[in-house]
Amino acid sequence: MRLILLGFLYFLVAFIAGFILGVFRSILVEPRLGTTAALLLEIPLILAICWTAAGFILTLGSSVTPSLQERGIVGATAFLLLVSAEFLLGLFFSYSPAEIFDQFSSGNGLIGLTAQVAFGVFPLLRRH
Repeated sequence: MRLILLGFLYFLVAFIAGFILGVFRSILVEPRLGTTAALLLEIPLILAICWTAAGFILTLGSSVTPSLQERGIVGATAFLLLVSAEFLLGLFFSYSPAEIFDQFSSGNGLIGLTAQVAFGVFPLLRRH
């Protein structure tokens, strides 16, 4: 249960950071530079936040470095929560499931999906 909670906390940090950065990207950067350029500027920031968060969260409540399997559970939990939240938000904004999945086949969608996969893998790469 502890690992699932850590995965949830990791997801929550990424989701909140992504929401905040996404608002700034949409309002300030996209109108000036376009969607792809804005996304490419945002992703390194969000990934740096996630890398730092992964290291911090893996050490919460324990002085022992989690095993590779435990870190994998944290990352997989967070990744599944992130993808699920994105899917549910798509439904909330009246996109069909097909439209949501089609977004991943666009250039910007693939950029975002790659960042999400990196987010999910970060706990595996972090030891502390």
